[in-house]
Parts: sequence; C-alpha cells; structure tokens
Amino acid sequence: MQVGTENTWVKMAAGYGHSLALKNDNTLWAWGLNKSGQLGDSTFIDKNYPVQVGPASDWALIAAGYGHSLAINKNSSLWSWGLNDHGQLGDGTFVISNVPAPMGSENDWTALAAGYAHNLALRNNGTLWAWGDNNYGQLGDGTTHDHNIPQMIGSFDDTWAAVAATHKHSLAIKTDGGLWAWGRNFNGQLGDGSIEDKEDPVQVGSDSTWAVVATGFYHTGAIKTGGTLWTWGYNASGQLGDKTLTMRTTPVQVKW
Repeated sequence: MQVGTENTWVKMAAGYGHSLALKNDNTLWAWGLNKSGQLGDSTFIDKNYPVQVGPASDWALIAAGYGHSLAINKNSSLWSWGLNDHGQLGDGTFVISNVPAPMGSENDWTALAAGYAHNLALRNNGTLWAWGDNNYGQLGDGTTHDHNIPQMIGSFDDTWAAVAATHKHSLAIKTDGGLWAWGRNFNGQLGDGSIEDKEDPVQVGSDSTWAVVATGFYHTGAIKTGGTLWTWGYNASGQLGDKTLTMRTTPVQVKW
C-alpha cells in the first residue's frame, strides 16, 4: 500500500524492523521499530507512520541495519544512531543514541552499507573502512575483534568503488571490476568456492566485469557489466533463482 500521499520520495533503506527514506527536499524520515532509538527522533517509541529525523534538510545517502541507522549528508560527513552494542555507531563508544550524531570529524565519505551490526563505508580517496560487529571477520581487518571506530581495510588500498553488507558477511567491488568478499561463509555466501569464514577480503573468481552487488541474509547476487545476473550461497527456498534448491559456493548465472 502507498505510504501517505506524497510523491516526493527519492531514496529508501530498509532495516530489520525499521525503514528510512529521503524526500527530494533532502529531509530524512523514519518509521517502524524504535526500541534502540534507530528512528533517530529522540524517542524509543515505535512509529507506524513516517516521522522526520531532526530539522536538517541536507541528507544525501542512507543505510539501515538491524537496530541502527546511518546517513551521509551533503557535506559528506557521516552520522549514526540507534543500537551500539558492538560499536556499530562508530563513535568510539558502546552507548545507544536516539538522535543522529556525527561520526568523527571527517567530511569525505562517499558510500555506505549497513549489515546486521557492522558497517562499511568508502571515502573519496577510494579507501574502504569498516566498524562494528566482527565475530566472523565481517570487518575484513584480519581479526574477529569488534571495533567501535572505523578501521581501514588493507594498507591504504585506494581502489574500492562499491560496498554491500548483510547479516555477517561483506562484499565490495574495486575500480578494476573485481569482486571481493569476507566474513561468514558457512553457506558459500562469499562465492570463493569454500564454506570457510574469511577475516580478510578474498576475490570472487577472477572476473573483472562486476558492476553491482547485493546481499541477502545468507546469499549474494551480483550483476556483470554485460547485464548478466549471478547468485550464490544458501538456496533452500530457491533464493538463488537457478531452478534448484542447491547451495552454491561459486557464482551461477540466473537464466531461464
């Protein structure tokens, strides 16, 4: 059903039990579950209708996790609010916030992705950063330790172009079109041919033609530059779309 009567919505992000959306006037709105302050409206009360997040009208990008939210504004600063038990707000604490707060003083963030309790973001110099929950290596920093401030992935690798995050695994595309994955892998969702978790990024095959990547709870999908669609990971309900119910540990093309 339609949410309200406005026809000014331009972007949306869906979390576990809450949603965020931007209007064309760059205002930010939220609704749904709010027990951890993930709506950012200074309350802990659930809302079954959109409420504006603060008075600001300069929001540009949004992402929603399990119980937390992220946004980048027009000056490229990064803001976070909501649940913070794994440091997913990236503010150096483990304290819940029910209003958006700036995450550090940097103003060069260009992309972001929110997982269950971890996050990925890119800066305008092409570096990749991660923070939050890391029990399966989903931060990609070679450890399984949570971090409550952003950690750069790799030793100043400035070739990252796009990011995606989900329950316990992460993916990113580099400027050369290569696709990389890390984190939980017990259903082959990393696509590297194994079912072993990875604490550092591993390349998905050797192709350099990946253009778009998206993640589900235990499966992954991506589109190549030629427009073909590929999926891998958990498949018990047919979520890979390959006409089987077989788990795949490497990408398979979706075709009819």
